[in-house]
Formats: sequence, structure tokens, C-alpha cells
Amino acid sequence: MESKIDTIKQYFKKNGKKELFIVVAVAAVIFFTIIFSTIVLVMRAGKVKVQIRVAPRNASLTLNGVSVKNNKTMYIEPGKYHLVAKRDHFADLEVDFQVSKELPYVVAVMSPSDEEGDKYLDENPSEFRKVEGYIGVLMEKAGALEREKYPIIKYLPVNNRFYSISYSYPNYESPTGDNGAPQIRVKTDTSYLDAAVAKMKTFDGVSLVDYEINFDLDNPFKNPSSSHSSDAATFLKETYRNSGYTLSSVEHLADDYAVGIFTIKDKYSLLPSAKHLALIQKEGDSWKTISTPEPLLTRFNTPGVSEDILNATNSYTGL
Repeated sequence: MESKIDTIKQYFKKNGKKELFIVVAVAAVIFFTIIFSTIVLVMRAGKVKVQIRVAPRNASLTLNGVSVKNNKTMYIEPGKYHLVAKRDHFADLEVDFQVSKELPYVVAVMSPSDEEGDKYLDENPSEFRKVEGYIGVLMEKAGALEREKYPIIKYLPVNNRFYSISYSYPNYESPTGDNGAPQIRVKTDTSYLDAAVAKMKTFDGVSLVDYEINFDLDNPFKNPSSSHSSDAATFLKETYRNSGYTLSSVEHLADDYAVGIFTIKDKYSLLPSAKHLALIQKEGDSWKTISTPEPLLTRFNTPGVSEDILNATNSYTGL
């Protein structure tokens, strides 16, 4: 037994220093790895991992005046960044980006400025397509964020024969920048103004008071009541096609007047079951519109129409 113990003692006497060195070395590696990782985490705290991708690949880049490498990933603080890209045979490029956790991209494509640039583009199409793919992803993400912030743009533009509703950014900076709330433009004439406003009220999740709405009434829409149909029902259907109004019946009045009785599809009106009326007048062999569909006709938008005709028309509202 003593001989075995002596053998073990001799082994550790000869190899102990070597084993101790290995243990200390491993511990040191682990320690410095932890320290390095901690430093990296501290340095990256609050920063965004951003893809830097510009075509062509060998373009010279600066971000907020600081030189950066192309086709690299870097960690930067969220905020607004100004990218400047330069390369021989390509037009200098300057563009702003709003970098955030949701938009971790600084991507752009430069345009050739001469034949040499065109040649490079022709010989390296995949290089440009790859960056365009990144741009597509960025635009999709930016658009989703913008629609979440300003839900009205999900429904725009709206264009029909009676009005158009569109939006624009007066203080536009960049696709990813904070461009402020969009301004809404409604282009129509006074006859269809109520219909345009009613349409906007059907937009789910939209509060119209959150937006600046400009009404363009100086350049009236072409009156769609130029149909030459001699049949009142056909004229009304053609006139209000794709307007959201559904013709339910036509009642003929005295003195070559007729009234079209419309209903509104589902959410198109605050009163889905309300009747809306269109008063039309016969002129020769065709008809013309005197008033657009409204819950109640008045002298304000029906000048020259007799009181009897107005009363007869209003009788169909059911009020």
C-alpha cells in the first residue's frame, strides 16, 4: 500500500506544476472572456445592430461625417443619420435615415454617371439586386410603421367619379424619417363633399380630428350627370356607379322631375339604413342631376327648384 501511495506522490511531484499551469490558464481565459464580453455588452448597450449596404460594394461611405465600411454590420445609437456615398463613375449620393430597432438598415443604390459606371452595373447586376432587396425590406417595414402610426393612409388614395382623397407630407424628409402627420386632400365639388366626408368616416380606427384635411373645391370634378339616357333609372345607375350608393327605386314627380332613392352599403354611412336621395330633371331626351344623394334636400343645394318638388322629394326620406 505504501508503494502505491509513494507512486501517486511522485506523479504529482513531477506533474503538479504542469497541471496547475493548465488550470490557471483556463481560469484566466474564462476570466478575460467574461471581462471582454461585459465590455462589449456595455459598449453596445442602447445601440442598434445595423446593416450597412450600398451598391456598388467599393463605394466610399461616411455616416454623419464618420468613415464607415461598406457591407458590414455595426452597432450605433438610434437616431437620424446622414449617409454620403462616393465612387468614381457614379453620382455622389446623400440620403438620410432614421435608424431604430424596427428599422436597422442604412441601404442605398448609387446611379452610374458615365459609360464606365453603366458597364460596372451591367457586369455586376447581382450586387445591385441584393441591395435593392434590402431596400425593399426597409420600405416594407417603414410603411408598416407609418400605417400603424397614421392608420388613415391604409385606405388612401380613393378615386372615383365623384371625388378623390389623397395624402402628402409637407415636411417630408426621407422614407424612414419622422415626416410628421400626413395632410389629407379631398378634391371634389360642393355637390359631392358630403359623400367624400362620409367615406372617410367609414375608415376603421381613424379619427379625422387627428389630421389636417384640405378641401379642393376650386377645380370641380367633371359632373358625371352627362349621360344621354332617356330612362331615369339607367341614368341614375350610370351616374352613381362605384360611388357606394345603391339605387333601390325611382319615383317620378311632376314637371319632368324624378327622385332616385338610394341606400348605403354597410359601413358607408353613419346610418346604414338611411335613405339618400338624388333629384334629377328631364332636359329634352336626357336627364341632369339637380342634387346629389343626401338625407334631406334643401334649397341650399337645389336652387330654382319649386317648393312642391322639394316637398315631394323629401316625402321619400321617411322622416
